[in-house]
Amino acid sequence: MTTTDKIAALTHFITEPFAVYQDRIRVYQSSKMESVLTDKATADILSTASLTHIALISSYKTYLFVVSASTKDTTYTLLIHSDIPVEEDEKTIAEITTEEQFQHLQKTCSIAASILSCNDALPVKSVTFKKTENTKRQQPTQLRTALPDMVSEQLDFTDNYELEKIFFKQLKSGNYVAIQNILKNILKVNTSKLAEDDLTSKKYRLICFIALLTREAIKDGCPATIAYRLSDRLIRQIDKIQEVHDIRPFLNNVVTDFSLLIKSHQYRYKSVIVNNAIEFIYRNLYHDFNNEDIATDVSVNAAYLSSLFKRETSHSLKKFIHQARINESKYLLANTDLSLKEIAEQLHFSNQSHFCKIFKQETNYSPKEYRILFT
Repeated sequence: MTTTDKIAALTHFITEPFAVYQDRIRVYQSSKMESVLTDKATADILSTASLTHIALISSYKTYLFVVSASTKDTTYTLLIHSDIPVEEDEKTIAEITTEEQFQHLQKTCSIAASILSCNDALPVKSVTFKKTENTKRQQPTQLRTALPDMVSEQLDFTDNYELEKIFFKQLKSGNYVAIQNILKNILKVNTSKLAEDDLTSKKYRLICFIALLTREAIKDGCPATIAYRLSDRLIRQIDKIQEVHDIRPFLNNVVTDFSLLIKSHQYRYKSVIVNNAIEFIYRNLYHDFNNEDIATDVSVNAAYLSSLFKRETSHSLKKFIHQARINESKYLLANTDLSLKEIAEQLHFSNQSHFCKIFKQETNYSPKEYRILFT
């Protein structure tokens, strides 16, 4: 994929002013960035760029997001100028990261980095369909299932099911360039009305789409409880949409959220035993169990399971179980009024003190601090 393709893809979903540098040479700059960057300031900013994290710079009265991505032979740096104001009484990073606008830009940077580091274009494949008498509309003899030109408007997609299969495949691989183009064509295909009101019709389609994404996330290894929670949260947000033009930005956020969810919970290891053990752990977070119980469920010796699990995942079973239960406790802290003692009991920590100790080790926050920051 060429630099031009990558920039074209970025312009489709980054709504804020931004600039792209290739090996420290500017190759793209949106018009509104001209008043923001000077040569000297840019040199200083580029020096903060990292491949491992997003640099947040408080200058120009607002925050600037800086992230780098690399391919085999080049390094890209992306600068996004946000309109998040830098207040006189400057907020801490912990306070900023809880804001919805910041979280949106954080996701945008993550997707952009994936696009910039992408080397491969999609292959081309043709699929032939037979016409049937019951088909109301004429089907094409061939369906182009690839996007060699990432900004092409000439694509002729009319088979929704095939599009969805391709979309889910690219979603799992993290190919955001392809995702955006496929999504655009899915929207073209899905034009039949589900309600008299256009906005309501589009909301219904969004709900159906979220349901499909939820199923795919679970099939790909995401714990069902986590996938359904994301689904419920997004569906509640749909109810707040008041204008048709807000549908597409929201859809982009839906895709981003599920892509990050799938990426963060892909635990399909080579060993079927390890995968089954992980599924057992997530199914039983609210039950008391030990290594022997897991080993019995997957039909192996406990010592062998512990050794295999450590070799495959780089984590001990104990460590993995703690992380899974702490992640579950984060949800309970942010979304329920359960006391720390009740959460510790429900997730089978030995006591409240033990729960607080493990939580601090895993998150760098105490449970009370987490509840205040993220509720």
